Amino acid sequence: CFVYLLFVSYGQAQSATDLSYPEIDTLLESYSSDQQPDAGIRLALEASRLTGAEDSLCGEYLEWVAYFYKMKGEDAKTTFYYDRALSIFQQTVGINSSRYTTALNTVGAYHYYRGAYDKALSFYTAIKDIQKKTLGEEHVDFAGALNNVAYIHIEKAQYREALPLMVQSNAIFVKQLGHDHPNTATSLSNLAFLYEKMGEYDKALPLYLKSKAIQEKEHGTDHPDFADSLKNIAILNEAM
Repeated sequence: CFVYLLFVSYGQAQSATDLSYPEIDTLLESYSSDQQPDAGIRLALEASRLTGAEDSLCGEYLEWVAYFYKMKGEDAKTTFYYDRALSIFQQTVGINSSRYTTALNTVGAYHYYRGAYDKALSFYTAIKDIQKKTLGEEHVDFAGALNNVAYIHIEKAQYREALPLMVQSNAIFVKQLGHDHPNTATSLSNLAFLYEKMGEYDKALPLYLKSKAIQEKEHGTDHPDFADSLKNIAILNEAM
């Protein structure tokens, strides 16, 4: 706990050369919570230059740069620095590392939430392929990757492309976690949502009901996930 950083004046630019890496990380978190993107960009860029492109830490700091540009709403610079970070991770830790897939997920989520679904799909598909190669087709992380790719297809109204991915994802969750696990319940709800979008309400309803039963058993009736289950069923009933 770096309590002495509380005495730093955040109104003045801090030089990375005067700080340890933990201190830099703490200060970047402060700039994030205090909504000071310009100061964060300056510090993160300086830190990335100090570490050098041969160190994966450089990628970490370039991710911070991208994050602060995202805070400023500058999409072109956000994308540029996310891509630079990915390049650093690819060179330093390799494309089959968990850190690289985490970075891919960060960039994929960024494109997803700004509605750039084609770009998001390319990143999530890359994650799926890496998880398949490194973890195998029965791992829950691979199931999660399948689910993410399927959801992009849903956003693009490509329901037939999404369906086999979602079915496979659900089957893995059931096999690895069991029928009553909360993640299985979420997977069932996702599959039900897809059937609902396809207009196949008779297939969606039993899946929503099964998901609700699991949520009630595992979390009780006061949990937000149970409330979401009730909401999903109500919306479907209105559409039927």
